[in-house]
Amino acid sequence: MKKITWTVFFFVLMSNAIYAAPNITGAEYFIDIDPGEGMANPLTVTTSNCSYTRVCAVVNFNFDTSNLFIGYHLLYIRMKNENNIWGITNKYPFFVEGQKRIVAGEYFIDNDPGLGNANPINIEDNQFMLSKVDTSLLGIGLHNLFVRMKNSDNLWGPLRKQIFEVSPPSTISQSEYFIDYEPGVAKGEQLLSNDGSFDEKIEDIIGTIDTEKLSSGLTHTVFVRAKDNYNRWGHVSKKSFFVKDPIPTISGRVFTTIAGWNNLSIRKAKVSLENTDIVTYTDDNGFFSIKNVSANNYTLIIESSNFETMHKTFTWNAENNIDFDIALRLPKYSDLDCDCEIPYDNGILLYENFDVENGGEGKQNLFTFKNWIVTNGMVDLIGVGYLDGIFDFLPGNGLYLDMDGTRDDNEYVKAGTITSKDKFKLYPGNYLLEFNLAGCQRDDDNTNEVTVSLGDIFSERIDLENYEDFKLFSRTISVTNTAEVHLSFAHSGGDQYGLLLDNIKFLSLNGRNGCGILGDVNNDGVIGLKEAIRALQTITGIER
Repeated sequence: MKKITWTVFFFVLMSNAIYAAPNITGAEYFIDIDPGEGMANPLTVTTSNCSYTRVCAVVNFNFDTSNLFIGYHLLYIRMKNENNIWGITNKYPFFVEGQKRIVAGEYFIDNDPGLGNANPINIEDNQFMLSKVDTSLLGIGLHNLFVRMKNSDNLWGPLRKQIFEVSPPSTISQSEYFIDYEPGVAKGEQLLSNDGSFDEKIEDIIGTIDTEKLSSGLTHTVFVRAKDNYNRWGHVSKKSFFVKDPIPTISGRVFTTIAGWNNLSIRKAKVSLENTDIVTYTDDNGFFSIKNVSANNYTLIIESSNFETMHKTFTWNAENNIDFDIALRLPKYSDLDCDCEIPYDNGILLYENFDVENGGEGKQNLFTFKNWIVTNGMVDLIGVGYLDGIFDFLPGNGLYLDMDGTRDDNEYVKAGTITSKDKFKLYPGNYLLEFNLAGCQRDDDNTNEVTVSLGDIFSERIDLENYEDFKLFSRTISVTNTAEVHLSFAHSGGDQYGLLLDNIKFLSLNGRNGCGILGDVNNDGVIGLKEAIRALQTITGIER
């Protein structure tokens, strides 16, 4: 309980020594509203003759402010003499401090029953949630929901109104499915009602999934949703299934580790079966597949000009699929290959596949990256596993970026720009920049384009059609003067549908005076990956 202590002095004048001043016999106080003379709060008065012409009256008292609202108030005090006559009322302003809070709430529909007479709302920690409102007695059509709150000053705030509609019970009017990626609402494959008509709240639906176009030997996910007769789509349900390969397959992935970067795909590696004429090559993600091979013992040979040749012997029964993970080793080099000093500006400057960002989990509007800063707008980290695969538009590519992020809670969305944290010091010579871009994989009427920039040295604007798959872009960049630059990818627009970005590689191909660690060691006129690898091993001290 808050109390205020108040001391007040009153002076009563005497006209002369013949007439004595009347004695003060009583006093009272009130706050803000006068209840009438003699009806206020009584006070004890102490009087004395403080001079020849004056009588002093002193009141010293506490009063309770716990029931007063926060803000300015007026304290009134008056005195009564022995003739039962009340004197002039004196007023003293004061301020009650504190924090206002919500103490009660109520709601009603359509008609106001009066303050404090509506349906109560539970208030906890100055907050409330109105989650369920009974509409069973309301007529079909539009209605108004009103809410108001009362604060700790016992004052009701203004009404807040929300219009809502009471509709007849809904029925299912349409259903569709899609596999692995979201094509857009109402753009999936149509499903049928088991009884031939969509007209019930609960329906048995039937459909046939064509798996011919699905990758065999992999797990896929089918997603199903339905629309009601008010054109509202419901939540998506899902079910995973496995597509068997009708033809037994020898398959696998070829990869390596370079200077601490793990699991890098090796593309265009030659894969063959020893003592046969069967030959294939790995794709951009390092995968290969061999079919129509009779049962026997075989040796798989994997060859790449940049790595040691690998041999893998196995038994094949021609009935069950077999899958390999094959890691190629870097070749050994002699210290006699080159005797020049190491140019530390050379090597793999950047490699990024986004698979380890955010702990390997997708996230909308991700702003914290290992190698990048989101310098404008927003981007989404999507792909494998994100939202149960709904946003893995191109399965088999791990995690990758959607360069046009997701609308935030304030309805704001702007396409993103990512800029490398490192500022690369580039010496005169040649550099290789590679990256994968794909279309947004959704229906979008706007043009989606990304501008790739390397400071003032290089800039290129790239646009792709909506459903283009990942494409490898490889650019050789010549630098004539030493420069320090950032690498950036900037997407235009802002509609939540952006180009997809993955597998960024930036490599220096430079040597010094024709023989540097990354120089043309074998004098063939080409700066090869072997020479770059040797420099990385030497600089980092890592032997693979």
